[in-house]
Amino acid sequence: MKFKSLPKAFGTATVGALIAAACVVANPSAAAAESFNYSVPSKATDVRTFKEYVAASGARLQLRMGKYNGSWYRWARAYKPDSNLNKDYDLNFWRAGHDTYCPDAGTSTRDIDGTTYTGALKVTTAPSPYCTYVATWGPKDSPTGGKRIEWHGR
Repeated sequence: MKFKSLPKAFGTATVGALIAAACVVANPSAAAAESFNYSVPSKATDVRTFKEYVAASGARLQLRMGKYNGSWYRWARAYKPDSNLNKDYDLNFWRAGHDTYCPDAGTSTRDIDGTTYTGALKVTTAPSPYCTYVATWGPKDSPTGGKRIEWHGR
């Protein structure tokens, strides 16, 4: 049986659904938004700190990475925070960059209470100029205030 057009053969709604599904498959970032994994910081192996700020108090704001279930992840950590950080500050982590290669997951924010970890994001396959990973600690009402460190990479 020959059909002159897909809409006549299968109906306009069905063809529209097939086209939409093909677009999602062609663009994996459209299939599902990136989400933070809060298990990774405590379960990852090969963990290393790749960017760090050390405050005068000895507290450390860190960008870290490690391997979990065969994939690499990045996250932020506040290590040995002083009493001021514990009382009044949040730890924040996010990724920015090209929408296709650096999917927006929002911001992972945690109340600093002793050594504190944010959720982790899976490392991407972004080409140059890559993604920007950002960690901050700042007053609870201002995620961009306080100290900020950045790293550019996949």
